[in-house]
Amino acid sequence: MGIVTQYLDNNLNDEVSAYTTTATAGGTTTLTVNSTYQQFFTGTLAQTIVLPVTSTLVLGHSFLIVNNSTGSLTVNSSGGNLVKTVIAGTSVIVTCILASGTTAASWSVTYNGVLPNGTTATTQSAESNDTKVATDAYVDTGLALKVNNNGSVNPTNLVTNGNFELWTAGDNVAPDSWTLFGTGASIAKEVTTIKIGSYSAKLSGGSSDCYIYQQVDLEKGINYWKGRTVTFSCWIYSTQTNKIRLIIDDGVVATYSGYYASGAFAVISVTRVIPTNATHIILRIQIDVGGASAYIDGAMCVEGASIFAFSDKPSVISLTLSNGTVATTQSENDNSTKVATTAYADAKVANAITDGVTAIAPSENVVFDALALKAPLASPSFTGTVTFPTSGSTSPSIAHAGDTGTGFSFPEKDTISITLDGALWFYMQGFAFCPWVAGTVNLGQTNHYWNDVMYKTLTDAGCLGWFDEGVELQDGRIVSDVEALKSIKKHATKKTVYDAPMFDYKTFPKVSYKPAKIDEKLLPRDVNDEPYWVDKDGTKKPAADGIEMTSVFSIIIGAIKEIANKNDELIKRIKKLEDK
Repeated sequence: MGIVTQYLDNNLNDEVSAYTTTATAGGTTTLTVNSTYQQFFTGTLAQTIVLPVTSTLVLGHSFLIVNNSTGSLTVNSSGGNLVKTVIAGTSVIVTCILASGTTAASWSVTYNGVLPNGTTATTQSAESNDTKVATDAYVDTGLALKVNNNGSVNPTNLVTNGNFELWTAGDNVAPDSWTLFGTGASIAKEVTTIKIGSYSAKLSGGSSDCYIYQQVDLEKGINYWKGRTVTFSCWIYSTQTNKIRLIIDDGVVATYSGYYASGAFAVISVTRVIPTNATHIILRIQIDVGGASAYIDGAMCVEGASIFAFSDKPSVISLTLSNGTVATTQSENDNSTKVATTAYADAKVANAITDGVTAIAPSENVVFDALALKAPLASPSFTGTVTFPTSGSTSPSIAHAGDTGTGFSFPEKDTISITLDGALWFYMQGFAFCPWVAGTVNLGQTNHYWNDVMYKTLTDAGCLGWFDEGVELQDGRIVSDVEALKSIKKHATKKTVYDAPMFDYKTFPKVSYKPAKIDEKLLPRDVNDEPYWVDKDGTKKPAADGIEMTSVFSIIIGAIKEIANKNDELIKRIKKLEDK
């Protein structure tokens, strides 16, 4: 018997280790009872493999068909029926399970291998829930239908230490993440009467309603939960019924479960739609006043209206990555828990901004919500108070794009200044609008002057002159104040804005007449001796001569004094004549 076994083992090993390699050519490979167990296919084309007639085989006869080509292999029964399609990079084991018949029913198929990138498959129905391959479309649609961002199904436990395994403060103190409340209430770690894990909690009542509670809205914030449904469930065991229940308290209404009424471990639950004016979500496991004690285990709160088997709340691992740690950059919109590289984040934000952040639905993403509130660089529209940094007198806070030395600055509190080409020219402080340096800035000029200036007072700061020694005229003569005023003539053609003839400014004293200038350069004059200037388009535009009024006022004052003196002399002479 041993010799026969050894013979069979040696020959079986030889058969299993033997293999045949075939280059695919778009043709057909027909296997027989004498073909090797291992069949390898290489190349770039498809190939059809026909399995042997099963009546020539013994039950259990197998073939390993490995597709190392880039095409697909079609494995057919001897009757031409499809047994399996073997795509590139995968393999299949076909085993004879019926020694009669020529259809695929005579073969058992075991499919192996990793699907290559880009492999396509049929998208199953949303509720398929079987071993078929799931496509991207199935996953996306399934998530949209089952979760749809409204919590219709989300079995993640919101309760921390819901299995009461952690008692770091002591065995007779409230377990981790729970708080005990009630006059005479007590709690203890239980090691015998348990439902899940190694421990449960034994809650004993007192002279008031007694309970343990936990707040579960803090991680996502109460705004996330408004309008969503939560379900709180827990395993309860007690010898007393109609005293123990669960409560969801949202700060508006406390919603109660039915009372525990079993006498053995049983699940009770309560469901609540969180209102829009909720302030928190607090879960309570309560023994009403007069109740004895209860064993509690497997507390579970989920988003949605369904009860799920207990699962512990996912723990968060604290991990600090070294500076410069690298990771694979995922494809755009990966939307998973994989580590995001800086390249992924930069591309995501850039694309989102390019697409228009204002088009993103509210609360879809807090970052894009914040960006949507920002004013655009081009033609921004501001609301509220716009603030700018304090800057030095020559460093504008609001600057010209092509000249950063020109703009507005805020050198100190209650002060705004105008800076030109890095130099401060004007500032406004309190009720005064001033040049930065006294006597250096003009208000208007020959070709850009004010139409009307209204004021209550006009204060001179040192320009009223003394002309009693004489006034120089345009022709160089020195005359008295009165003679200087008498020399002023009417202009031959010009009139004022109130339609009176104008003075001829060229007949004013030399000190008063200001011929038209721009940047201290005299302007050209036309045939009528009137000044003009030329704009950047080459167009001639009229300018105007001017009169310096403080000198005119000075001469008028001198003329009045001169006339007054002559009047005094005349009165004296008349007096002498009268005395004779």
